[in-house]
Amino acid sequence: MREFVSKGSRNRKARAETTKFGPFGDIPRVKSYPIPETETIGGRGSDVKQAGPVLGICILCSRTTELLLSHVIPKWAFKWHKVEGGVYHDPAPSRYSYRNQDGYKHYLMCAECEQYLGEAERALSQFSTVKIGNLSVLDLTVDRLSRDWFQLNGKGRTLIMIGLFGIVLKTHYSPTSNHNIIGSRAIRRVRSAILDGKYGFQSDPTSFKWFNGTVPGANPRAYAGVSIGSDPCGANRAIVSLGGMDWYFHLEEVEGGEIEYPWVVFAASFDGRRPMFGEQSTDGELPCDMWNINDSADCICGLGVAYSECCKDGWIQRP
Repeated sequence: MREFVSKGSRNRKARAETTKFGPFGDIPRVKSYPIPETETIGGRGSDVKQAGPVLGICILCSRTTELLLSHVIPKWAFKWHKVEGGVYHDPAPSRYSYRNQDGYKHYLMCAECEQYLGEAERALSQFSTVKIGNLSVLDLTVDRLSRDWFQLNGKGRTLIMIGLFGIVLKTHYSPTSNHNIIGSRAIRRVRSAILDGKYGFQSDPTSFKWFNGTVPGANPRAYAGVSIGSDPCGANRAIVSLGGMDWYFHLEEVEGGEIEYPWVVFAASFDGRRPMFGEQSTDGELPCDMWNINDSADCICGLGVAYSECCKDGWIQRP
C-alpha cells in the first residue's frame, strides 16, 4: 500500500485537517490525501507520527492511556512487498499493483497490548517458514493427513489464533479500512478471545500454504491483506493473508454450523491464486514435479533462501 508523503505547505495543510474516529476519543487523526486502493471504501492513509505523547483509548484493553503507532498488518509481512511489490485483488472491477514500505500504521494500542499481540504475530511469522525447529519453540506438532494436507496440533494453536484475531481487531478499528466493519457482537467476541485466549471451535481456522512453481515472477509471500465478509449463513468470517499463507476463520458462532477442516493446512499451488492476475484459476493442487528443483535454487515458498535450507527439510516436504 503506497503511503502519501507530503512536504512543505501540503504537509502543514494535512496536519491542520484532522478528524476523529470512533472509540479514539480526542485523538487528532491526520486527514491524509486519498489513496487509490482505499479511497473507494472511505479509507485514509497512515497516521503521521506525533512529536509528543498521543493519549486515547486502547482498542484492546479499553484503557485511556498513551498509545503507540501500530502496524495494522505485521511489518514482517511486507518484507517481500518491498522487494517486488504485491498485487491486491478487489472484487470490484479494479486492481491495484503497487509497492509498499511497511504497511499502514495508526495509533491504536497501549505498549502492553502492543507487546502482547507482538508475541502472537511473531508466532505467525515463525510458523509460516515451515521450519521443523520452530514447531517445538511454538509448542506445535504437524501430522500429515495426505500428500498435501497437514493437521496442526498443540497448545501453540492458541497463540496463532490470538495473532489472527489481533490483526482482525486492528483492521476493524483502523482508519485505513472501512471503519467499524464487524458487528458489535462479533467484535466483543474477538476482543474477549484475544484477552482470555479462549474461543469457540467454530473459529478453528483452515489455512492454505502457497507455493509457486507455475506463475512466473510471483512470490506467494508478497501478498498481505485482510478480507472480512459473511459466509452463506450470514456470520462474520475473516481471511488473513500473510507470509505466503491464507487463514480462514469465523468471528462468531454459526448456529448449527460445523468447521469442515479445523486446523488443517493445505499445501497448494499458486495457480489457485491466478485470479489475482486476471487469469483463470485451477484447483490449486500441487503438481507432482513441483518439488523437482535443485537444492541451491530459491525455495518455491518465496522465503528467499535455498530450497535445501528451507522446505526440503521443513514439515511441508514431498512425501
